[in-house]
Amino acid sequence: MLEQLPPEILNAIFEYVQPKQLLDLRLCCRWLNELIRSSSLAQYRIECWGAGVIDDSVAGLPYAERLSLLRQRETRWRRGEWSKEVDIDVPTANGLYDLDGGLLILGSGRSKFSTLKLPSVYDSSDSDSGQWREYELEDQLVDFGLSVEDDDLIAVLTNKRLEGVPPRTSTLGMETFLCSFDLHFLSLSTRQPHHLSTTPSVNLCATHGVVSHASAAIQIIGDWVIVLLLNAYAITNDGIEDSLYVVNWKTGKSRLISTYKTGTYQGMIVLSENLVLFPNMRLATLDLFLFLVDERSTPRLLHCGQLDLPTIRPTCLMVAYQCIATPSANVNINAFSSPARPFRRPFRDSPENAIVVFAFQFEPVNVTLIMHHKALLEAAQRAAVHGDPVPYTQWGAGKCSWRGGVGSWITQSAGQRWITVAEAIRLGQTATVTRRVIVCDYNPYNVRRADLRSDEETELVGSASSRVVRQENFEYPEVFEDTVECGLSCFETRFEVEEDTSIDDFMLDSERLIGIRRNPDSFAVSSLNVKVFG
Repeated sequence: MLEQLPPEILNAIFEYVQPKQLLDLRLCCRWLNELIRSSSLAQYRIECWGAGVIDDSVAGLPYAERLSLLRQRETRWRRGEWSKEVDIDVPTANGLYDLDGGLLILGSGRSKFSTLKLPSVYDSSDSDSGQWREYELEDQLVDFGLSVEDDDLIAVLTNKRLEGVPPRTSTLGMETFLCSFDLHFLSLSTRQPHHLSTTPSVNLCATHGVVSHASAAIQIIGDWVIVLLLNAYAITNDGIEDSLYVVNWKTGKSRLISTYKTGTYQGMIVLSENLVLFPNMRLATLDLFLFLVDERSTPRLLHCGQLDLPTIRPTCLMVAYQCIATPSANVNINAFSSPARPFRRPFRDSPENAIVVFAFQFEPVNVTLIMHHKALLEAAQRAAVHGDPVPYTQWGAGKCSWRGGVGSWITQSAGQRWITVAEAIRLGQTATVTRRVIVCDYNPYNVRRADLRSDEETELVGSASSRVVRQENFEYPEVFEDTVECGLSCFETRFEVEEDTSIDDFMLDSERLIGIRRNPDSFAVSSLNVKVFG
């Protein structure tokens, strides 16, 4: 009976068949095998599943073209072959940054920030990519949070010192100021207050003690913005606390959720719409909180469990960390109509399949933990149900990758890829330093394909090289008391990017490798080298 149906009907059926089942159907008979192999829609769904991306429902783009674009992207990343390269000068940067949805944002000065639409393979002839747009604020910039692709939103946190209140000086000479904090909701497409917000800004708190200068961590979960006000420069016995706020950016309703001893938390990972993870520096744990909203739209964060890190040496102290999951789990896969979306690519990385990266800074060394979001969420959900602390051997062993050192920028992962940099010195008449970017692909299907692929089939470009890395154990006696069991494998592609030291470090998103150049005198970011893969 199926043989009598027209191809249009069969393709409509394929839209409702899971990709894994499409592969199973190919084994049933020759006719089904040939039918699925010849269907662009079926092949596209299978390859989206294998690449860990979700279809972006771009109207009017044929499935054959979507399939071709996806295959080109995966091939370029595997071979270390970018499609184009662009250098972009950078205005004054103050160290604040974020990267989301093809948009880079940099703080510039005390009360300014700039956004940059990054070059893309999807640029049209009249594209404004590579052009900076500057925003000026009335008060001092503290930090910002982005939701580009879903909400056309940037949440900007500012503060101002209270007049007439002299600073207090601690015994160590650190000055504490009283400040007021405001959260602003801007549309990236119009550069105006967001049209879905009933109020352009919210006073987060009228009085808050700040040591030296303020810092914050911001995450957006749907209609809510979580803001953690930090005193990173406070001494733990100064009596200064960090504060956690939750704000509805559409209604303007805000609430102080809790306060913590300074030096407890510095950031968070959104695991799901109702589960948030905070690494705890004091206890060396991953603390889990339920994010709940009652019938009165009052938000709450309730501690529901913890995942223990491997046993840390008593003499080793965690002093800072950064963490990231790109894309974040708050992505709404049905909200693909944001007018600010920089590009109309037909697919994007799946939050479920993405990796989560933790960059832990200890005294005296640093380590990086990498784990798939799906595996971490499953472990967190089990811990939340039982409520008891879960040792690392029960949630992380066999599912993690640990590495020594951390990058200068936390935005070095996208989807299932993560980058690091290695240097090699070439000896000759003149010694030169060669920087090699190592792109680590943690997609398990790509790791299996690499195992089956011969060297001839890899077709690497130039001096690029590749290999499968299997990490069984991680020994780092400077931090951990015992050998740490790992188990997460990756496919590495190594390629040279420049035979000088002008590129200081790199960032990564789903489409690009972004090299950072600094001014040798001021060490400020001076330009970007953008390599576009697709």
